[in-house]
Amino acid sequence: MITTDPVGEWFWETTTAVSGQQGADRALRLFDRIHSLGSGLGLVDGWGHGGVKVVTLQAPRETRYAWEGNGRLDGAVEESRAWFDHDATLHLWSVLPGTWLDSDGGAHRSERLFALRLLLWPGGHTVVSLAAYSDAWMTLDLRERPQPEVAAANAPRLASLLSGVSELLGAEVDPGDPTYYGRPTASGFEDLSEEGADYTDPWNTFAVPARWRRMLRLLPKGYQEQSYEAFTEGRVQYIEVRRSGGTVGVLWAGKDGSAGYEPRPAAGEIAFTAGVPLLLAFAEARRAGSAALDALAAAARSESGPSGADAEIRDAPSLDALQEWAGG
Repeated sequence: MITTDPVGEWFWETTTAVSGQQGADRALRLFDRIHSLGSGLGLVDGWGHGGVKVVTLQAPRETRYAWEGNGRLDGAVEESRAWFDHDATLHLWSVLPGTWLDSDGGAHRSERLFALRLLLWPGGHTVVSLAAYSDAWMTLDLRERPQPEVAAANAPRLASLLSGVSELLGAEVDPGDPTYYGRPTASGFEDLSEEGADYTDPWNTFAVPARWRRMLRLLPKGYQEQSYEAFTEGRVQYIEVRRSGGTVGVLWAGKDGSAGYEPRPAAGEIAFTAGVPLLLAFAEARRAGSAALDALAAAARSESGPSGADAEIRDAPSLDALQEWAGG
């Protein structure tokens, strides 16, 4: 399952030369070398959304340089402008797409498998962090079901990446604090198969609400009061929402008048932005007095709807089942 907040995070501290423009140049090269380690292990596949900032230390803090976009940072950033000296910090970050393996060896791509960050302080003190967004490395999935074969296929690659970064930086890895989902260690995650997770059903308790909160941040204030009830325990009908040839989420409705949208985080940011016009159309339909299932049918017929005109409406046993499917 893929989450919108990290299942675990790891940190390293090292030093980087910062004289002249060397700080930005060396930090970008280091960033690229860490990315290459993940690529060599088959974990990382390309570059996602990222950015660079140079921020002054003294109050009021000022952003001296900023770049944000898609793709690798090295080459996109104007290093001559991202200059670095004694009164500023340099921030690098990037979302890293990658691939995890299922129990049968099948590969599944996520547009946000990891997030890599680097913070360079005056004097050269450097902090690197790597956050993971999948439960593929864990012996229990986020619904507390054993998945030893999945962990066996993925955990060794994560362990190799963590040790590779430590060797590259000449620094020991510092596992981050336990999260709602697991307990990071120097080589990945603690085995939860005997002790169990710290929280009951972290998928429903934390992961699903977290992605809905992220969705709400993109919607106008007061949206929830204007649209259909976004929860049901009954059967639902749904349409796959497709963009650029891939499924980014599902639009659904229930017989009890509920309706909503479930983003698929593995698709990346488009999973959330694609849902905004669909949910706004639902709110408009509710204000016009349309039943939720009628609003779903209208979306299926629309040229600008989830998958173009005449999208197929399917049945699902529950909203919970749809949410889990969207998390895969």
